[in-house]
Amino acid sequence: MAIKDINSRELAEITGLAYGTITKLRTQDPSRIDVGTLNLLCMALDCTPGDLLEFVPDEN
Repeated sequence: MAIKDINSRELAEITGLAYGTITKLRTQDPSRIDVGTLNLLCMALDCTPGDLLEFVPDEN
């Protein structure tokens, strides 16, 4: 978002996602993310899922 110089509200408008959804994704570690949501974010930000996600293995 910083590279594209857009804020959460603008991203919500571009993607059609709820502002609350964008905020939760930015401020909390989601337990899951819908493929459709990931697709919308990648298209809006011109990036790939790897740019948005980081794999952190469980300690178990």
